[in-house]
Amino acid sequence: ATSATGLFDRPDPSYGEVWYTIGRQRGMSRSTTVPIVLESIYRAAGIQPPAQGADPPYPGYPLVMHGRARWIIFFILWPLVVLLGWRMSRRPSTPSLSDL
Repeated sequence: ATSATGLFDRPDPSYGEVWYTIGRQRGMSRSTTVPIVLESIYRAAGIQPPAQGADPPYPGYPLVMHGRARWIIFFILWPLVVLLGWRMSRRPSTPSLSDL
């Protein structure tokens, strides 16, 4: 911005450009996603990208785990542990010999 606030400034036409320079070759992109960045770098280098592997391009998140008995832990065992801990914390303490 040329003014203090930049409120009334006109946007710079080169805003967001990312230039890739390898040797004498140059390439420009406004994207920052991995596939497009790699494509721009390979194009600027003048080489062919490696062949795609057999893996899917996006494995997905969050990682899905299969568990048969996890619901038992979540809905039965964990609440029992919490209730038992609460019950033990509410129990009056037994007096020790030094308290007598």
